[in-house]
Amino acid sequence: MGRNNGAAVAHGEILLFLDADIKFGNSFLKSCLASFQAAKADMACCLFDTKGMTNHIATIYRIWNRSKKLRSKSKFPDGEGQCLWVKKDVFTKLKGFNKSLRMGEDVDLFHRAAYMGFRYTMLPHAFIPSSRRYEEMGTLRVFLATFFSGIGQILGIKKGNRFSEKLYGGWGMYNRK
Repeated sequence: MGRNNGAAVAHGEILLFLDADIKFGNSFLKSCLASFQAAKADMACCLFDTKGMTNHIATIYRIWNRSKKLRSKSKFPDGEGQCLWVKKDVFTKLKGFNKSLRMGEDVDLFHRAAYMGFRYTMLPHAFIPSSRRYEEMGTLRVFLATFFSGIGQILGIKKGNRFSEKLYGGWGMYNRK
């Protein structure tokens, strides 16, 4: 997994994982870093900016924003790896992303961090996520796949959650099988 490899060679105290297809303003990273440090958090995610999206895709991201806010202090925090801030020593203690998971490896990381007592927070900054997956696969299909994957995570079904993978059609390299 590329993210684990990148983290292994990173030299800073804070890791930032960004998806290549997200967008944000010029001061976004500086503002996020300041908020992350002020919050004294171990891990953090940001909110989604839904301006300019079609209504049905914006609705999905608004629901996800609410879920992230509501669950941020629970034992099952909700977040995503599209813009993830984490202290390197915490990432190392968590042994990085679970390489055996095809979906939800970011959520699994949040859950393991919460279980181990690390502090997770939502930063009050928003980025524009890519709607590519929703447009290519269809909103309902992606929503259902990620919903069932999340339920599986909460129920402890991780490696065996092939239903979500099949519904979605696979992730990245797994589409080739």
